[in-house]
Amino acid sequence: MAQCSPIKDFFRQMPNALLARYFTTKGLFSELDFVAMKEAKPDELFAACFALPDKQPNAMDAELLEGNWIGVGEGFKGKVSWFRGLIKSS
Repeated sequence: MAQCSPIKDFFRQMPNALLARYFTTKGLFSELDFVAMKEAKPDELFAACFALPDKQPNAMDAELLEGNWIGVGEGFKGKVSWFRGLIKSS
């Protein structure tokens, strides 16, 4: 997970508070301090993603890649709106 550039870009663009909510709904990374993480520099998140077993990230990769490509047509606000909706539906 997050090894491909579009996913990393997505993580950098999303506010840490939304990333924290997303991963909480997935039951992942509760040990990460998203508040202390610098906005747009989620290096700790990248490291945690790289440590996941290979099978676990596939579904999230597909989900997050979809959101990343939404920004192509709808821009940043569209991407954030999509991500909020994804979190609510989880």
